[in-house]
Amino acid sequence: MMKMEEIKIKARDGVRLQSFLFLPAGEGPFPSLLARCMYGADRLEEEARSWAEQGYAVVLQNVRGRHGSEGGPSGGGDYAEDGYDTMEWMVAQPWCNKRIGTFGRSAVARAQVSTAFLAHPAHRAMAPEVLPYGIGSRLGGAFMFSQIAQWLYWAQSGPELNPYEVVDWMPHLFKLPVTSVLDDLGGPLDLYREFVTDLRKNFGWSTMGQEQFKILKVPNLMVTGWYDHCATGPVDFFMQTMRYASAEQKRNTHLIVGPWDHGVDGDAAGEYDFGLEANLDHRAIRASFFAHHLRGVPLPEPLPPVKIFVMGRNVWRDEDQWPLSRARDTKFYLHSNGNVRGAWLPGRTFSGCSRR
Repeated sequence: MMKMEEIKIKARDGVRLQSFLFLPAGEGPFPSLLARCMYGADRLEEEARSWAEQGYAVVLQNVRGRHGSEGGPSGGGDYAEDGYDTMEWMVAQPWCNKRIGTFGRSAVARAQVSTAFLAHPAHRAMAPEVLPYGIGSRLGGAFMFSQIAQWLYWAQSGPELNPYEVVDWMPHLFKLPVTSVLDDLGGPLDLYREFVTDLRKNFGWSTMGQEQFKILKVPNLMVTGWYDHCATGPVDFFMQTMRYASAEQKRNTHLIVGPWDHGVDGDAAGEYDFGLEANLDHRAIRASFFAHHLRGVPLPEPLPPVKIFVMGRNVWRDEDQWPLSRARDTKFYLHSNGNVRGAWLPGRTFSGCSRR
């Protein structure tokens, strides 16, 4: 029968990190999994139990300054060293087979990657989903203004403030100057102001350099969606890996891009349904990936470097590279048949494009 217990794992500076251990039935040692959570380890409990039922020892951990973990506030930091120290603790336990994988999406994915660059020898696989990475995780560097305030308030605020869900956000988001959005709400005021005034926080603050990619040695399965607001992150990370990392790391890095949003679930984005073909079982792919790297089980079939869902044709396609060398830039022009118009302009076509 699976066992679960709450423990405190000490980081190198003495801060104790609230963690939850899920041990499978039977005798160890077991392959092990780790997820370090900013949003609360309880959100991943169902997934942790599922992995434990498959024979993995699982540690869920609240990052420092969040929930029952000491230290903080956590800010936007990933505290990669805490992840490294947690792995040190795990490999010293009799139930661990000295092979650790990491999982989780969004900020939990970023925590995986940050620790991976420290190259713990037991870190044998990572599966970051919808990874926020690079130039603010936004195409062209633009970011969603409302998300900055709302996400920081939700992720960084303590129990002394009104819950995120009960705040009427619209009056606050329309306040000027934009640095005053949280003034009447409280929360991480200084951190929010830094985010909206310091370009380094939004433009490249999470980007790793060439030398860091050279030491990266953790097999990597990344999943994102064409409609994910962080979609540029995993793609950029993949391209930097292919540019700078070792030959072995390149062989063991895989990117899956489906017709999904930040939830990477389902076959629909908004009101558009891509059909049953879009329902790729990437969880099964991840399970095979972990079994291969943490247990030595052969993959049922080789993982391609890139697997993409081709929208319009609504089919999956395997590729050897990204961007595609055979791709050609194509210009598209929007035309009006007479019913596209604005307040000052009837429907017309100018120079090959529609003007409103």
